[in-house]
Amino acid sequence: RIPPSRALRALAAYRGAWRRTEFRGVAKIAGVKWALRIIDDYAHHPTEIRATLAALREQDPRTPLLCVFQPHQAARLALLYREFVAAFSGADGLIILPPYRVAGRDKRGRGTAQSRKLVRDISARTPTLPVLYLHNPSMLQQAIRRICDELAERPVWKRARRATVVMMGAGDIVNLTPLLLQP
Repeated sequence: RIPPSRALRALAAYRGAWRRTEFRGVAKIAGVKWALRIIDDYAHHPTEIRATLAALREQDPRTPLLCVFQPHQAARLALLYREFVAAFSGADGLIILPPYRVAGRDKRGRGTAQSRKLVRDISARTPTLPVLYLHNPSMLQQAIRRICDELAERPVWKRARRATVVMMGAGDIVNLTPLLLQP
């Protein structure tokens, strides 16, 4: 039996799960008018993606929400493809990376075409959502700038002072976050 006072202390000290809407810092990218609140999230299933985007929107409804998504496994992307196409409607901008390849589960090069097709199909389903495919993650800042430039022209975001960028996926996308936070 755990005393209630001890349980309350433990709950008060809990800071959340690693990579579940984890705030990582604020980035300033040259040419982007907004400060960018950077969030890491492990979501890699369409249901998790929708829930995470909805939670971030509820938390900060007056700021643009950009999602950078790395699919996790080409096989999962293929299996749940229709659900992935519909999962990003809660975002204001979207950047899709090549899938994270799991050794022994995915064949080399298998998912790149699927990621490109995902971008086309999301664009067709939601024409007002700016969507980019980014093959080279080292160009992430430029891709974010391009999406932000497009969003900044929309009347709904003219008064925004910041935006949220959620880095989403279960693979090595977490390694890109520090690149955004470097001065």
